[in-house]
Amino acid sequence: MKEKYNQLSDEQMLHMIKAGDEEALEALFEKYYDTLVEVSLYFLKNVQLAEEAVADVFVKLWANRQTLTIRQKLKSYFLVAVKNQSLNLLQKEERHRSYEDYTQAYPVEEGVEKSLYYEDLFHKVDELISQMPPKRQLIFRLNRLDGLPYKEIAELLNISVETVQKHMTLAVKHMNGYKAHLSSLVHYLSATTTLLLSLQL
Repeated sequence: MKEKYNQLSDEQMLHMIKAGDEEALEALFEKYYDTLVEVSLYFLKNVQLAEEAVADVFVKLWANRQTLTIRQKLKSYFLVAVKNQSLNLLQKEERHRSYEDYTQAYPVEEGVEKSLYYEDLFHKVDELISQMPPKRQLIFRLNRLDGLPYKEIAELLNISVETVQKHMTLAVKHMNGYKAHLSSLVHYLSATTTLLLSLQL
């Protein structure tokens, strides 16, 4: 993401997009890409289709930028838009794959700007999360890494709040088993400190 956009809010970048700033669109795309692809994979079970669904949402945002009205948080808008686009693609392509397929096909990408310490720590955290069943991984990421409440996750994935709670309880139990191991590296990354502190329900 370009440096000048780092301190801008989503609303400020959306305003710039409406004014024709393509770099602001690119900045938002980079900011939410990984999360949106994961959400799309929940429905499509296909990496290429998921990437296409996410790209389509941003193409439509740009095409309709002058007339588009968004009354909710931009992250929530993207999540719902990607879900709907994924379901549209699923119906069009009629492709149904298991979660085992997508976990093998979807590689974890490490940011090139991270230091070696950052890369190592994120890799360890992601590795631990990836040991969980796919649905539990997604629920955990949406809640603890993206900050979505249980109710919003339940609505997004068409499951009950109780199911979200159950998966989160098991996910936190799994992560807590490795908390001491990760703590030795925590001082290199404040974001991960927040993650570890949040591992108590």
